[in-house]
Amino acid sequence: MTQGDTVVRDVDVLSAALYPEVFKDYMLFKEEYGPVWGLPTRLYFVGPDIGEEFQVEIEQGKTLNMKVLAVGNLLSNGMREVFCEMNGQMRTVMVEDKKVTKVLLSYSRSRTNYCISIHFV
Repeated sequence: MTQGDTVVRDVDVLSAALYPEVFKDYMLFKEEYGPVWGLPTRLYFVGPDIGEEFQVEIEQGKTLNMKVLAVGNLLSNGMREVFCEMNGQMRTVMVEDKKVTKVLLSYSRSRTNYCISIHFV
């Protein structure tokens, strides 16, 4: 079955019924970043360790070999520069630090109300 441009599978219906909030978050993530089926589950939830090598299937038959080399300092916009190897080539990628952006968002909301309250997640 299709809903707009999205194919709705039986597993999607079941996931939405059993875990509505988790499924909603997953669909929003998928809409923003594209399909995540090629990413190993642990990497999706917690990210890779420094020096860890892993593979991501970017499409059927095409695999990207990756290794995280270093993570840069936090920038004022909540982003970090991540240095990694992709198929043996050095690359840098800007990645949002979700833990910090929640704190920044909380701080900016509190400033509009003239009260400071920062929550650590």
